[in-house]
Amino acid sequence: MGYYVQIESSTFMLKKEDYEEAYVAMCALNQFDNIKRGGSYHKDQDTGVVTENKWFSWMTPNYPDTLTTVEEIFKELGFEINTSDTGLEIWGYDNKTGQEDLFLEACCPWASGNIEWRGEDGDMWMDNYDHMTVRRYHRSAEWIQQKDYVGAISDALAFAEWSKKYREDMRKAREEENVEA
Repeated sequence: MGYYVQIESSTFMLKKEDYEEAYVAMCALNQFDNIKRGGSYHKDQDTGVVTENKWFSWMTPNYPDTLTTVEEIFKELGFEINTSDTGLEIWGYDNKTGQEDLFLEACCPWASGNIEWRGEDGDMWMDNYDHMTVRRYHRSAEWIQQKDYVGAISDALAFAEWSKKYREDMRKAREEENVEA
């Protein structure tokens, strides 16, 4: 299961002098468990103690402790990169989608360029990183900006808020049922 994508073309660039700020932003994502898609849940049968671990798809849960550079994070995500005295360029990706979009978007304030993507079904889109947030375009005879796209982080946070409210509403409903019974 999953959706395979590959980079068709990329001019994504992160200047060397911005590595540290981009690294800090990428590591800061780890504090938001509600936007992570990977995880495990275990309830001990004897004690009832619940152990829950969450992580970003394809990433180790403690990546800020084990990956010390932007290069290491991009490689862990599955990107093929080139580094030079100028900075880091992403030139390849050919794998299932994980949550690489969140990490790319975290770099937006310091990154530049575009990444053109092709999905396994032939769908094509381009993400532009020349702004504080990512801008997504879909191919027609020319690239057309998808104006309603607000970025992966915004979508993930909105879903997390909805999910939190839904769980709270369900908890309240169960409590009300228990009171009535």
